[in-house]
Amino acid sequence: MFKHGRVALLAIAISAAPLAAHAQGDFFLGGQVGRARVNIDGLNQNTASTQLLELGYRWQAGPYVQVGVEGSLGKVGTLSDTAYYYDGANYATVETTLAALGANARFQFGPNSHFFAVVRAGVVRNKQDVHVASTYYDPYSNHSSYAEGSGSSTDVGGYAGAGIGYDITSSFNISAVLNEYVFANSDYSDGSYNGGTLTVGAELRF
Repeated sequence: MFKHGRVALLAIAISAAPLAAHAQGDFFLGGQVGRARVNIDGLNQNTASTQLLELGYRWQAGPYVQVGVEGSLGKVGTLSDTAYYYDGANYATVETTLAALGANARFQFGPNSHFFAVVRAGVVRNKQDVHVASTYYDPYSNHSSYAEGSGSSTDVGGYAGAGIGYDITSSFNISAVLNEYVFANSDYSDGSYNGGTLTVGAELRF
């Protein structure tokens, strides 16, 4: 998944380069860390740490507005859950990775303000790697058994986010961003599931 994500980020940079020569703007490289919410049926734990890497380009669209394209790669920390029964237990872990392509806009709060707002939206690919193990004890035969298995699923959906930031210098800023995700999945009764992230991070413009 990350192999395809790197190709997508490179494609954005290559496609933006000729346009950058004809319009004022900035490339940007950013990183975000925080908490993620992944709503999965049957899993009690649904929050974990998350990291996100972003790369893109914004064109100047007005005195205080920039619009652009972006690509991002993200990862959610391992989610786990254990269910105990009188004759055994089930243990599951889920690892989630994300790759996204989309558009973004940045709005400066006036000519002399260091504060800005940012909005983003696009398509996202979500991959979940699941590992399940179970133990069973038969009291009649005094016999214990153990089984385990792994699998993965990949879903495509959309994302939208908004945040606020502060320019420390003309080329470096910090920000806080809230993102929401919706994925299509036929395994769920309503055909979809959702999640979200709340992160803080930094961005370098060049």
